[in-house]
Amino acid sequence: MPSAEILKALEKLNRKDKMIDIIVPTHHGLPYVKSKLRLTMQCIESLYMNTKTPFHLIIVDDSKDRLTPVYLEELQKERGHEDITVIHSDKPYKSGNQIFNEAFKVCRAPYAAIVVNSVMVEKGWDEYPLDLMGSDPKIGALGLKCVFPSGLIETCGIFVDGLIPKDIGRDLPGYAMNTTFSCEAVSWSFVVLRRDAIGKLDENTYHGFAGWDDIDNCFTLRKNGWKIVSCPLGVGVHYPRSTRLGSDPESKQNLSRENGEIFYRKWGFWKQVQEARKEAIRNLN
Repeated sequence: MPSAEILKALEKLNRKDKMIDIIVPTHHGLPYVKSKLRLTMQCIESLYMNTKTPFHLIIVDDSKDRLTPVYLEELQKERGHEDITVIHSDKPYKSGNQIFNEAFKVCRAPYAAIVVNSVMVEKGWDEYPLDLMGSDPKIGALGLKCVFPSGLIETCGIFVDGLIPKDIGRDLPGYAMNTTFSCEAVSWSFVVLRRDAIGKLDENTYHGFAGWDDIDNCFTLRKNGWKIVSCPLGVGVHYPRSTRLGSDPESKQNLSRENGEIFYRKWGFWKQVQEARKEAIRNLN
């Protein structure tokens, strides 16, 4: 009969094949976001309550407050250090992609879910999406349904319509959009990724935390032959921009516009954008 140590090792090996890495960024956000830690706590609580798949929780944190590190330390004590990895940086991360790259270094499973700390997952969010990823080895990114606290849909995927990215399903009732479909991009606020599909993400091209980089990530995946799929059967309630917008929203909007121009130039849309702008000016005259 195998020893207890061998049985434990085999159990751990089998568990690894059936687990998922869940990445929760707790970006420091901004001083006026007093509820940031509360959002983080609610996000993590929802993961433990509503996730059926065994998971390795990876928290990437650059908080400047004193309470977040205390909470994360207590969480590790309560839940076990083995299944919770906390990556802390005293220096603020410059972009979401930098956060994801740090998390990927400690991933253990074939799939990694990104659940930003302003998302509260609903029961069963992981089951069908992971089955779908397992059934189609060409899916690189699987976007899940983000619902506003009001109950209306925020996004079930993204398509570029008239060169302007638009959220699929925006403002439809939360119970709508319940079939899977391919799309151009998905939000990385709530997404499942195939680790084999993801190399090191670009950290330097875009202004951080100002949009467009997740769309660029999806375009890169598609260019490399991977599918982008929306799976609205995995649901989370999202409090959008709770930790992203700053005390100077106009400045963030300017950075977002610059990111849009970078994206258009990079992917060969810039000439079309210029022509569309000229046409709009002619129509005004």
